[in-house]
Amino acid sequence: MKTKYIILAVVIVVLFVGAIAAYRQLSKKYTPPMDLPPPTTAGKTPDATTPSDGITVEPRPSSQTNPSTEGTTSGKKPDVTEDIKKNTAPDFTVLDKDGNTVRLSEKFGKPIVINFWATWCPPCKQELPDFDKLSKEYGDRIVFMMVNLTDGRRETVDGTKRFVSKNGYTFPVYFDTEYRGADAYNVSSIPQTTFIDANGNVYKTRIGAMSEATLRSYLNSLLGG
Repeated sequence: MKTKYIILAVVIVVLFVGAIAAYRQLSKKYTPPMDLPPPTTAGKTPDATTPSDGITVEPRPSSQTNPSTEGTTSGKKPDVTEDIKKNTAPDFTVLDKDGNTVRLSEKFGKPIVINFWATWCPPCKQELPDFDKLSKEYGDRIVFMMVNLTDGRRETVDGTKRFVSKNGYTFPVYFDTEYRGADAYNVSSIPQTTFIDANGNVYKTRIGAMSEATLRSYLNSLLGG
């Protein structure tokens, strides 16, 4: 009788050990994979020359004619190139105060400063006096293009002309009535200023209002100072 109980106990132990072993094998086989960590947005350092204090530009009215892509690289971000003979600055056309068509590439040969702005934009108006002052000082060596985003609603040609006259500004104003310049330089926030060297290459683009000292430093850099 005693032997019978011993045999039964041994059988129970064997079954118990076998069950544990089988459970471990099944656990290894069916254990779900570990969740991957969520993607991170770290690792990209913001450009220190493009502060985020600009004003967002409203989309162009749907009824407005889409700009021609002839002579432009619309949709492509301006790049800096080491090839000084290659004109990387996207070309575009605007209208001058007399309604004549002016092409950016016609200005190549001297450094160029393109400032995209509007009369309804407070940061734009904040820096306009400095642009006017320095355009008088550097105007014989650097081409200034004050490109007004003339959407035909909030911003009109006549209204902008009155604003410029009222404030006594003498810098050259151009009207981007079809947003060709804005599209070519991916303008989504203003003021935006792009500096182009004498060879037609983009030197730097800055978003947000600048002080006179900051603007002057960019101008001197364009001139190699």
